[in-house]
Amino acid sequence: MQRILVKILICVLATCWISNVWRVCGTLSKKDKKDKKNKENRMPHLETNVMSRGLVVENPKTRDIIKFHSSYYKNTTEVNFEGEVLVYVTPWNSHGYDIAKIFSSKFTYVSPVWLQVKRRKTGNFAIEGGHDIDQGWMADVRKGGKHVKIVPRILFDQWSLNDFHIIFSSETALLSLMDTIVSFLRVNHFDGLTLEVWSQYRGDTKENLYLLVSKMADVLHKEKMKIILVIPPPFYAGDYNDNQGPLDSKTRTTTSRIFFQYVVRSVRVIPGCLFFVRMREQTLNQISYSYSFSSSNLKVSNDNDNDNDNDNDNDNDTMIIVNSVFHSTERKDISSNIYKVCDVCYYRPGPSAPLEWMKDCVLTLSPEKGKQRSKILLGLNFYGQDFSSGGGGQLGSCCWKDLGAPYEFEVIVSHRYVELLTKHKTEKLVWEEAVAEHSFSFSAAGSNHIVFYPTLKSIQVRLDLARELEVGISIWEIGQGLDYFYDLL
Repeated sequence: MQRILVKILICVLATCWISNVWRVCGTLSKKDKKDKKNKENRMPHLETNVMSRGLVVENPKTRDIIKFHSSYYKNTTEVNFEGEVLVYVTPWNSHGYDIAKIFSSKFTYVSPVWLQVKRRKTGNFAIEGGHDIDQGWMADVRKGGKHVKIVPRILFDQWSLNDFHIIFSSETALLSLMDTIVSFLRVNHFDGLTLEVWSQYRGDTKENLYLLVSKMADVLHKEKMKIILVIPPPFYAGDYNDNQGPLDSKTRTTTSRIFFQYVVRSVRVIPGCLFFVRMREQTLNQISYSYSFSSSNLKVSNDNDNDNDNDNDNDNDTMIIVNSVFHSTERKDISSNIYKVCDVCYYRPGPSAPLEWMKDCVLTLSPEKGKQRSKILLGLNFYGQDFSSGGGGQLGSCCWKDLGAPYEFEVIVSHRYVELLTKHKTEKLVWEEAVAEHSFSFSAAGSNHIVFYPTLKSIQVRLDLARELEVGISIWEIGQGLDYFYDLL
């Protein structure tokens, strides 16, 4: 009897053990399949690009954006835009690191936003942000081809006017600054830098900045490195008329051309942009070009002169102009008319960069095609904005006249845009013909919203504009966009 009980107990235990094994195996198998499925959903490789699939249209379907935004053509080395392409990568949008590796064959310059140059109380200079440098990632990006150059942005962070005065008035201090920057670039195996100093300098005169950039260019060229200079666009919404173009265009065109040609000929580098984070407290006069030098002191040349001036021209350096800070001043020609012009400030609801304004910025700097203009990179923003009519917004400071209420806005990136589309998928995207951008509207929690965010169509028309003008492009920034955008490049 005892033996029978023992055998029964053994049989029961064996049955339980086998059952648990199958349960565990089955669970692991399902989990593996689920993980594999999720991975495929995140990074699908399709047989055709967005153009072949008919997704680049003025009337895109919301469901198509939601379904296909993370899908891209499996041949990531296919290049559809022939001009130079600079892309920014930021630590706070880490997806950009993956995009830079996947599509590196399409990019000419990759500019990680890592570094700041500081002046210590001791008078010495130091580069901060080195903890973000990832040599393994840089190596992966360079696998896209020898043409890919990594040119980190260097920001003159928290510099006072006195700090600038010291390097402008002391050759020893200036050379020390140059040595600090170049040594850092060399040790960390960079191909050059993207220099952002204009937005940090609050002085009234810019001549000293020309000297700084000129010296920096000379030093970097001796090291066989690239230099890309970031400058603001020639005009903003406050001094621009939608129907007539730039206000006081003759004067502004003259000063802008003088500066542009001076930089290209004497410094051999190229300008760029300021982004939407520009301080709103600045007046329109402060954010406009305010050159104090006399035009008689500078030779204004044409492109034919530059073609023959081999000593002062450097085909390897590039100029950026990022048109992502327009902010609309006039809405009467735009199809969706939820809001109107506000009279109290220039920071208003509207598109990020109207197409004609972008074109005018380029033509203001370089009216004729040629070597000078080819040094420009036309800016594309891969972020959007959600304007709403209610609540004390953190950034808004105008009146939404149709609603009689203050407005606020939120800068949105890809995941937030997809969330809004998913939540309000019945809303229709409207093609704003006057600015060549898409928008859509919705109501939530007692507030009316209008959202501007790039689409395949809005990007395509800007790439066509760049081809027409014979310029390159720059993108702020690739961690903010939708994955299928890169089929267009």
